[in-house]
Amino acid sequence: MKHHSPQHSIAIAKPPSSFFITVLGLQLLLIPLCIIAGPIILVPVIGVPLFLFVLYQQPFWGIPIFILLHFFLFQETEGISPWEVLFAAFNVVFFSIWFTRWFAEPRIQVFRQKISIYLFIFLFFSVFSIIPGILFQVSLLKWFRELIPLLTLLAILPIMDLVRSKRQIDLILGAFILLAAIVAFRNLLSYFAALESAEALWQLISARQTANEPLFMAVTAISFVFLLLDKKPLRRFIAGFLFVFFGLALLITFSRGYWLATLIAFFSAFLVLPVRKKVSIMLFFLFFALSSVLMLYLFFEDTLFSLFLAISDRFSSLDKLKVDISMLNRLIETKAVWQLIKQNPILGYGLGKTYVFLPLIEREMPTWYVHNAYVYFWFKTGLLGLLSLLLFYFAAIRHSLRCYFQQTEMYDQALALGIFSLLIAMAVVSITSPQFIQKDSLLIMALGIGIVEVLNQKKQSQIFGSES
Repeated sequence: MKHHSPQHSIAIAKPPSSFFITVLGLQLLLIPLCIIAGPIILVPVIGVPLFLFVLYQQPFWGIPIFILLHFFLFQETEGISPWEVLFAAFNVVFFSIWFTRWFAEPRIQVFRQKISIYLFIFLFFSVFSIIPGILFQVSLLKWFRELIPLLTLLAILPIMDLVRSKRQIDLILGAFILLAAIVAFRNLLSYFAALESAEALWQLISARQTANEPLFMAVTAISFVFLLLDKKPLRRFIAGFLFVFFGLALLITFSRGYWLATLIAFFSAFLVLPVRKKVSIMLFFLFFALSSVLMLYLFFEDTLFSLFLAISDRFSSLDKLKVDISMLNRLIETKAVWQLIKQNPILGYGLGKTYVFLPLIEREMPTWYVHNAYVYFWFKTGLLGLLSLLLFYFAAIRHSLRCYFQQTEMYDQALALGIFSLLIAMAVVSITSPQFIQKDSLLIMALGIGIVEVLNQKKQSQIFGSES
């Protein structure tokens, strides 16, 4: 396979003449608006073409922008908000520019990589579900709205193609951490504001902030691995800070499923490490945990004690799952969907299909949502859709583990192991919380899988350029 040099891969591209003709035509069309609306209209008239030109020259910057714009996508709104329209428009522009650049000068055969082929097979069956959807009178709008989040996984392709240095990986991780930090700050402020008026233990739990738990789980899990493996003091300090901050943000969600998933991620990473490393890690984290609790106790004594009681109460409910209403409700939900699957196991019913069951917890009926992600895809896309999802996802897990063992640099090893442990945790928690259909979880998967593929390419062909 032919590989271009790093210098050639980042050369400034000259947009085709059709690009300039299109921009000029749009500007001519906007002249009447300038006359009517006044000079203010010049901002988008000049700004949009300039932004498109810069994005065409340096398409990599579309990836951090794509990540940060997810903040608006995470907001719960009735109907479609203007920000969602902006996000969709940016995606169309960014992916169109990237594909045009790639088609004109392909640096690697991204569409021939195994992970890409598995992804396309999965997305094919997801799109194909429109056929049974039409047969079972599914709303095309609902089908489309359930398909759109899955397309986030396509971000794997430009990441594989455009990322050529560790600095670019750092920028992607930085954008993701910034996104997670904004959400975490909002959740922490809301929770501690509610905490001031709380007088009973149940109020501490009912004030929990459940928005975007996967973001906090992801940063906590990966920072944990960097604490284990990274030898550079500065990076270890940053990892420790992120571990404490996002660990706290995860705790106040009071989400037992994500607590358990984070512990699974820790254990998965721990299991892979050599024995000598495991012993030193246990001693280190014993000291780290005790010192963290001591610091929190000194500065937040009353709040820490109340929070500890609430968390203990939430954890203690894990041994009562047989009578837990939420868990029983999910079992009833799964049984109802399973009855439908048995009637049509191969083709499924199509994305957007709703079903009816008698819930223990009052909710809107009928519903499209299934807590078990594997049952969800079997129900919606049929057995072939489910198998294609498993083929894609477990190939990603295998690639991340292989990446960890093949890397020689500590940073790359820590990143690969962190992503591996996170993918394992998300696979397990999908039994009760469907990671494969949640916007934040799909973003995490796309970034993690894309970065692992970049590291694998680096190892195989030394594609990385300079760190500048």
